[in-house]
Amino acid sequence: MLVTDYRRTDLRSSVLENPFWITSAVVRGTEVEAATKGASITGTGIAAVNGTPDTITDTGSGFVTAGFLDGDVIAVSGFTTETGDNDFWTLASSGGVAADTLTLVETGLASDAAGESVTIITPNANVLFSFPTASQYIMVQEVVVEILTGFTSNTKISIGLGTLATDSVTTGGVITNVDLDRFVAASDITAGTAGVYSSSTSSWAAAKIAGTWSTSRYIVGAAATVPVVYAAIANMTNAAPAAITAGEMRVHMLIRIKP
Repeated sequence: MLVTDYRRTDLRSSVLENPFWITSAVVRGTEVEAATKGASITGTGIAAVNGTPDTITDTGSGFVTAGFLDGDVIAVSGFTTETGDNDFWTLASSGGVAADTLTLVETGLASDAAGESVTIITPNANVLFSFPTASQYIMVQEVVVEILTGFTSNTKISIGLGTLATDSVTTGGVITNVDLDRFVAASDITAGTAGVYSSSTSSWAAAKIAGTWSTSRYIVGAAATVPVVYAAIANMTNAAPAAITAGEMRVHMLIRIKP
């Protein structure tokens, strides 16, 4: 996934209080829409295949040429049988992309034969926080997504965890080791309605509810291959992708630094 950086410069290092809230810069939908996408393809030869694993195929064998990479997050529109949330999907980290096939990590994709005009993109990773102190344990105690202004209808937002090669603030870099909805899944957020949203379905939320300090509840800092919290945002519908013309959000995290 390509990167658009929203980290605040005053929140890129630890503070003295413990625990403490950190708040991201405001992410605006119009800025997300204007950012360059990592890969994009549209065609009528694209089909969804519910299987083991679930896959998306292309009779035109255009996935490699379009720029999709193993481990990418994708957003899909145009399949008429995909009537659920139509959120994001993650490509397998090994063998996820062939010229004619995208292999998904998640399950539950509804089968749909080729014929509709289908669009697939990799939305930018809008980086909110980074944790560059090597071997530092950051215990995540709460995550709140604050929708300040409602986003354009059908916009989906997911709060995940990934890594950047370095801690440099950049636009156009690449985020890898993607855990798409580690903290807040798209189904937990009503992006079109102003309000505050946490998670009940993410792996972080499951560990919190269970009262266990599993790896889903903490982040281990690193000076290289730096862990980052990011927002994936796209407007994808069952008909056609639409521009994001409205919306503002920010994310608050209550964290504790392990002594």
